[in-house]
Amino acid sequence: GRITAAEQERIGAVQLSSRQVAASDAEAVPLVLEQIRRQGLGLLGWNAPARQLQARARLTAALLPEEGWPDLSDTALLDSLEDWLGPHLSGIRSLQGLQQISLVQLLQEIIGWKLLQSLDSVAPAYLTIPSGRKVALDYTDQDGPVLSAKLQELFGLSESPTVCRGRRAVLVHLLSPAGRPVAVTRDLQGFWERGYQEVRKELRGRYPKHPWPDDPWNAVATHKTK
Repeated sequence: GRITAAEQERIGAVQLSSRQVAASDAEAVPLVLEQIRRQGLGLLGWNAPARQLQARARLTAALLPEEGWPDLSDTALLDSLEDWLGPHLSGIRSLQGLQQISLVQLLQEIIGWKLLQSLDSVAPAYLTIPSGRKVALDYTDQDGPVLSAKLQELFGLSESPTVCRGRRAVLVHLLSPAGRPVAVTRDLQGFWERGYQEVRKELRGRYPKHPWPDDPWNAVATHKTK
């Protein structure tokens, strides 16, 4: 997990002396890059915000190719390590140091200031739902983005939210009061018309403190009990 360097004095195969020295950036940076190529991007300090940003940009690039979004796939990032990561490796001599580099900041640099200005409107990280709560979208799900919220918080929302200028409907996980999915859909209107009454029939006896109106279209959305 650490790069070390030694300076040795030899006569042929005979080592006369050895001492630890500091490895230069010219010596260390290529070694760091090579290790990442061998072991993968998992060596870097990925966290949830970095993976979400990567996934948001990847979805946008796939659905809006005419807008020139960069390719942030793992394959593309590995192929261009020297360009986006290399300049930030000065002084990095350990795995710990490598993992302290902010990937969110580096990904933002790749995306560029101009495109970043539109990312929150094209692929928002959060949506405000009818109950008034701000909910994070999960873009890392293979069917993403995914919005998870209790069914009662979405009363009155007839159209499924969309991202990428309407080109992808959000996959909605409607949850029971216990937080378990009771329906998964990209068609909220269809759920209210065809699925809600069955869910209501099954769950209102189990969760009597939560509202189960006959008409979910005009009910007040809430995250509270009655």
